[in-house]
Amino acid sequence: MSELKICIEIAQPDGMRGNDKGEVIKCPPQRCIVCNGAGGWHIDSRSFSYDPDVGEHYQTCRVCKGSGSVAAQILIGWQTIGEIKKQYLNTEKQ
Repeated sequence: MSELKICIEIAQPDGMRGNDKGEVIKCPPQRCIVCNGAGGWHIDSRSFSYDPDVGEHYQTCRVCKGSGSVAAQILIGWQTIGEIKKQYLNTEKQ
């Protein structure tokens, strides 16, 4: 069966400043694979998890919380790596 795969190319943004918290990438919504987009299940007397004390009811999907779809949200933060160069050690922030 075919799959949708989304690749992200990561590169430092052109207009990045020292106080930037990062960037957020939001992916398009996808059908929940746990409930197959239904948002949950109808529990009746034929269901494996049927409880006679509760009776027939709808059980919400634990992943999509009943919406039937999910979307990825990716936060990319940038941090410095390595030692600070000698000429910048004693400079004051302007």
